[in-house]
Amino acid sequence: DENRMMVAGAGAIEAIVSGMELHLGAKRLQECGLELLLKLCAHKKCRARLAACGGIEAIVAGMTWYLEMSSMQQMGSIVLYNVASSDDITARVVEAGGVEAIV
Repeated sequence: DENRMMVAGAGAIEAIVSGMELHLGAKRLQECGLELLLKLCAHKKCRARLAACGGIEAIVAGMTWYLEMSSMQQMGSIVLYNVASSDDITARVVEAGGVEAIV
């Protein structure tokens, strides 16, 4: 947990989200980015950072773009579920189309 917080504190979440936004068509980048966000956002304090930098929207965009990739759907669903478990962020997940992306 301590290492995850150090990595997140160094701006990793923002850098990952930025890369995912800029390179939506790069399948492997999207998958790796989502895998990293899954690991980082297991920690509750990282979830607010993800929401603040547009991460929810980036995840939904990737899930929508790569509907055929079960790994993207699975990891994206888990991250959105974890993020939505924070009451102050739940509405953002819904507004960004997170529910539709999961279903």
